Amino acid sequence: MHYKTEFTHGKTTYHLDYAVGDTVEWARGASGITKSKQGKVVAIVMPGENAVWKMPLGTVPSQLKGQRRALIPRALVEVPRGGQSAKCDYYTPHVNWPRLARDEP
Repeated sequence: MHYKTEFTHGKTTYHLDYAVGDTVEWARGASGITKSKQGKVVAIVMPGENAVWKMPLGTVPSQLKGQRRALIPRALVEVPRGGQSAKCDYYTPHVNWPRLARDEP
């Protein structure tokens, strides 16, 4: 199988079907409710890195919906808020959760 991104951290090698710039989707759960999220991968955040530093210039830290630092590798994903807002929020799911979004017919 062909992977778009591969990297090793510690003893674990990650094989991802997406790369920075790709649109991905994943399911996110909170309070017993599962929601599907879709957005563009902005960066890969390595363990210990501050995710805010990887956000685009001019983005305020409150737009980060997740931990600034973690002990796991994460994808930084830009998700449009929708509705009347032109702003985006930034999520940091574990790199294994997102999958390359498939084009709908």
